[in-house]
Parts: sequence; structure tokens; C-alpha cells
Amino acid sequence: MGGRYNSLQMEREGDYREHAYRNNFEKGFDVLKFNKELIKQNTSRDIIIAFDPSYIAKSGKHIPGVGYFYSG
Repeated sequence: MGGRYNSLQMEREGDYREHAYRNNFEKGFDVLKFNKELIKQNTSRDIIIAFDPSYIAKSGKHIPGVGYFYSG
């Protein structure tokens, strides 16, 4: 499905009416619980979680050794 995702577009491409999509998107969704269950079902018992909060600026002056030719 290309373009913007809205309930009218989803009605055209999907199997349900516009109000069904609209009502379901208004409901809350626990993303953390969903991700935990997905990980439990698709991984072994031994897992490692890593988080790298390094935000590198993309302009050439702020990245050492790259210069002005860095394109991101």
C-alpha cells in the first residue's frame, strides 16, 4: 500500500469498512508487552539486550576525520 496510511485508504485496500479501522486505531496498544511476547516466541532462552545512545551529528565539521564529504 503506497502513500499515506489513513482509514479511508485502508478501506480501499483492505477488507473492512473505514469506521472499523478508525475505531481500532483509537484503542490503546501495549507495545512493550507485544515486543516481549514476540521475543519470547522467536528466540532462545539466552538473549542479550544492548542499547547504544550515541547520536552522531551528520554535518561534516562535527565528525572527526570525515570532513565535508560525509553524506550521512
